[in-house]
Amino acid sequence: MVTILFGAYYQRHLKTVIPVVARKAGEPIPVRLSAAKISEITELVAATGVAGSSRSVRLFCSQPGKIVYLPVEIGDIVEEGQVVVRLENRDLDIALEAQKLKLKRSQAENALYGELFKFRESLVNRNLVEAFQLIEDRFKSQMAGIDEEIAIKELRRAEEGIKNLEISSPIRGAVISRQANLGEQVFEKDRLLTIGDYDPIHVVADVAEPMIKYLAVGDSAKIRFEAFPNRELTGKIDRIHPRSDPTKKTVEVVLEIANPNRDILPGMSAFLQFSSTKTSLVIPRLAVVSSVDKHAVYVVESGVARAVNVKTGRVAEKEIEVIEGLQEGDQVVVFGNLSLFEGAEVRVLPNTSE
Repeated sequence: MVTILFGAYYQRHLKTVIPVVARKAGEPIPVRLSAAKISEITELVAATGVAGSSRSVRLFCSQPGKIVYLPVEIGDIVEEGQVVVRLENRDLDIALEAQKLKLKRSQAENALYGELFKFRESLVNRNLVEAFQLIEDRFKSQMAGIDEEIAIKELRRAEEGIKNLEISSPIRGAVISRQANLGEQVFEKDRLLTIGDYDPIHVVADVAEPMIKYLAVGDSAKIRFEAFPNRELTGKIDRIHPRSDPTKKTVEVVLEIANPNRDILPGMSAFLQFSSTKTSLVIPRLAVVSSVDKHAVYVVESGVARAVNVKTGRVAEKEIEVIEGLQEGDQVVVFGNLSLFEGAEVRVLPNTSE
């Protein structure tokens, strides 16, 4: 008898605390409520990426010549302004000497015709010769001056050609590739070296299209490389590509990370976690009942359940942002909502925290 009474009591008790049992029995469905509130919500966005140099330069040959100096190997660190290639070109050396001699000759002729013009001018002033005789002297003096200017420019051009035989690195970085060898004859536009800057280093990540709206330039991310699984690094978004990849349905995001030891190398794979924080209207994630094309929550009006369609935004571990459909202070069902339907009678239970 006691067992029967206890069983009956237990069944009645289940109807008051377990929503699915109450629904099957046609009893008011027990629910608990939580208020929509304004709070900070942090969206976590995961992605994978690959490291690459933050900038790289390719050094090309601008003058033909023989490589007589090439002190770097792949992986070597070079400083900004460091000479990494020196060429030898005997034709340019000869041309430079010829231009120097040409300039000397032009300077001598210019000086000679200048003195001659002054002398003839003094004779004219003393009425010893006619003025028209100065015309030819003035012309020769002017042409000699022009020839000297041309010779100066040609000499500078020859010196520039010699200077181009010495090639320096425009950045501090590491030698990524080397296409030339010591003693080799190279020609104009031949590629010699590629130098990449590893500090900072870039990580290029593919972020899913729906998540890109939560990211902005300057946002930070936690990064772990497969090569260093126990090291967590922090990077900042340097740029977001303005186009999506129609095949992968992702957007390219480039992050910058300090790499003072230069142990993170281009091509290394990384896992990234972005965090985007916003102050907004939030409710517990448990409150949202989702279908294929919409999200809804239940509210209680006069003891019955009413479904309210909502537009959601950021999703955190326990909370979700509500963009449309609710206002601050609205009470939503967080327990028992999966057993509810429009117009269902409910019984509001006290919150466990109360």
